[in-house]
Amino acid sequence: MNILSPPPPALVQEAGSSSASNDGLVKHHQLLPLLWSLPSLQPPTKAKPASANWLKRNRRPNASLRAAEALSAAASARRAAVERESSRKIELMEIEHQRRRMLIEELTERAKRAYYEKENKN
Repeated sequence: MNILSPPPPALVQEAGSSSASNDGLVKHHQLLPLLWSLPSLQPPTKAKPASANWLKRNRRPNASLRAAEALSAAASARRAAVERESSRKIELMEIEHQRRRMLIEELTERAKRAYYEKENKN
């Protein structure tokens, strides 16, 4: 018989009937009903579900981890947006530079033609 399990009812009845023993000693099975009445020796019960407060306390690290991940994702999205914007600005500057260079070449050609036409007239 396991000492941690409650005694079977037949044993409890037997303990009550043979309370007067021959040698005057109390047998262990006679003490079991008394021991089981003590709150610290109650048989183990099923685990209780987690309380709402316990869940709130233990959800904080996960929540802060999720918040940190969200901040990191937002920061990387901002960096990507800035990078896209700066690359777009660079492209626009290159296009503008190329347009100015073509305009300068065209004006140079016009100036040369005008100069040669003026020289040819003289």
